[in-house]
Amino acid sequence: MPKPVRERLGLDAGDGIAFEIEDDMIKIRKARHGH
Repeated sequence: MPKPVRERLGLDAGDGIAFEIEDDMIKIRKARHGH
């Protein structure tokens, strides 16, 4: 599993950052709505 987005933001600001942030947001939403 990739490192948390918060940590990666401080390490590198590549093109994949936006995608990882979006993916993290989806995980947070699922965690809040579901189990």
